[in-house]
Amino acid sequence: RVRDTGRNSTIANTLREQSRMHPVICELVSNAFYKRLLVSSDRVKARHQAVECADGFPASPVVILDMPSLSVVRRRAFEQTVKRSIRNEVEAAAVLAAMKKLRPIKREGEPVPTLVVLSPYLAQVNHLERLLKAEIDVSAGTLFGFASARGDGKFVYTSDSFQGGESDVVVASLVLN
Repeated sequence: RVRDTGRNSTIANTLREQSRMHPVICELVSNAFYKRLLVSSDRVKARHQAVECADGFPASPVVILDMPSLSVVRRRAFEQTVKRSIRNEVEAAAVLAAMKKLRPIKREGEPVPTLVVLSPYLAQVNHLERLLKAEIDVSAGTLFGFASARGDGKFVYTSDSFQGGESDVVVASLVLN
């Protein structure tokens, strides 16, 4: 709009301070999309760590699971088309294995840390829900000890349906080649 009219928008402003993402994730987003102008609020910087890792899994706010290239996998393709969406069983299995290495850090008097799994594809969400169903402790309402981010017992959402949501741990299933 600014380019078209030569005037600044009265309703659109660039985000300069965020209060949801881990500071390391904020820095990544700031560097990639905000010309390093996005910063974390003091409230976010003061948060306690909510997750620890087992079996040598990296205890980092950002972990990338590098999937094998199509040329070395004995499958014609990672992705399967389901209706008008995409499912990736190899990636889903890797995400599940990684999630089993996460442990919530529970502190007396504080809520149980939350976890959410996001995917841009509904078919992947449905597949992850099926895989994770057996792992949910129904009586406690937890997955691997984590509470549901929305308190509804659900742990997997499409990226679009969770916009604006907040969770201690976010696992993204991106289905990238």
